[in-house]
Amino acid sequence: IITIFLTSRKLDKHFGALKSYILRVGNREGDLQPENFAYREFNEVGQTVEKMNDMIDANQRSQQLFFQNSSHELRTPLMAMQATVEAMQDGVYPTDAEHLETVASETRRLARLVQQTLDLSRLENHTAPLRLDKVDVSQLTKTIVNNQHQLFHNKGLHLRFVDEMQGRSAVITCDADMITQCVINLMSNAMRYTPEDGWVVVSVHGDRKHVMITVSDTGIGIAKDDLARIFGRFWRADASRAREAGGLGVGLAVTKQIVERHHGFIAVESELEKGTTFTIHLPRELEEPGVSTTMKY
Repeated sequence: IITIFLTSRKLDKHFGALKSYILRVGNREGDLQPENFAYREFNEVGQTVEKMNDMIDANQRSQQLFFQNSSHELRTPLMAMQATVEAMQDGVYPTDAEHLETVASETRRLARLVQQTLDLSRLENHTAPLRLDKVDVSQLTKTIVNNQHQLFHNKGLHLRFVDEMQGRSAVITCDADMITQCVINLMSNAMRYTPEDGWVVVSVHGDRKHVMITVSDTGIGIAKDDLARIFGRFWRADASRAREAGGLGVGLAVTKQIVERHHGFIAVESELEKGTTFTIHLPRELEEPGVSTTMKY
């Protein structure tokens, strides 16, 4: 990104000088007027360069924000572990199961944050292999929801699974572990941003070409202006709300990368203070040479 940025800056500088020179020469010769085709074409090139610079500037700002957020989120569990261990060493806290669990919990949290970052990097670089099998998406999703039920109950939330396949097959070729990660990412988002006593509904449905997994919640929703950016690599929600929820804000980016690796796509609908619905579309037919096709779930 730094190389692209410097190159674009050089290009912009030289282009500006070239533009001024051509306009001066052309105007002297009288053949480079605004209505002239060459003038319009040249001006469009200039506007394209300016837009490219704007995009790079925006990406740099997003990248800087990502690293700031990453530093904050990674530092928080480290400081908690350090404070607890030092307090036990100084005799302020007893070395008991409660305080050791605090350290263990923060260690697991730190590991999750680091793993999220690694997952995204591997997916973007296509170094994360797909382990494809025949998978019943309805059974897989039902198992995920059942495993998460107690966690949602502890948060004061209602969780429900709905199978809308109506007897149709939900078996597709996919990486079951990666799809599980996608569903859990979406469910975790719903849990973070849904007030107590709210609902999260996970459903499976399909058509001739796709099997779909939908996660709907009655949470705080997403602003319209943010909907086009939520899957971006460096995007995260409103700082105050996201901070309370924790995390690096890369879960949706990871989910999108996984779905696209399966040649599918993910859609979102949301309304502030009413809720959000994410839908994963997975193709029924996925041709990948040299992969296993054993049945799961």
